[in-house]
Amino acid sequence: PKPPGDKVPVLLAAREDAMLDRITAIADGWTASGHYTFDDYERGAARIKARAAELGRDIETLHFSKIAGVSVHASHDEARRRAAEHWQRYYGPSHNIDHATTF
Repeated sequence: PKPPGDKVPVLLAAREDAMLDRITAIADGWTASGHYTFDDYERGAARIKARAAELGRDIETLHFSKIAGVSVHASHDEARRRAAEHWQRYYGPSHNIDHATTF
């Protein structure tokens, strides 16, 4: 489907506060990566919205999304093993599976 309006929204991934603060000036929104918990997401979104208000930007024009890691299997241990195999290959061996993945 075509995006709403005349342009494709540009959403940036950011983790550090300095970059979160820049999102409202240089992008249409924010995508929180899979290593963010939902609490991390809420904190980041609140920071971006506060910065938008400081800059006089209409918060309703910002887009937000969250990549969520979900692993499904009849066995919880197998679901966790599969998630670890995938996400640690993507983010590296120090990625905390239990912190940011739902089994």
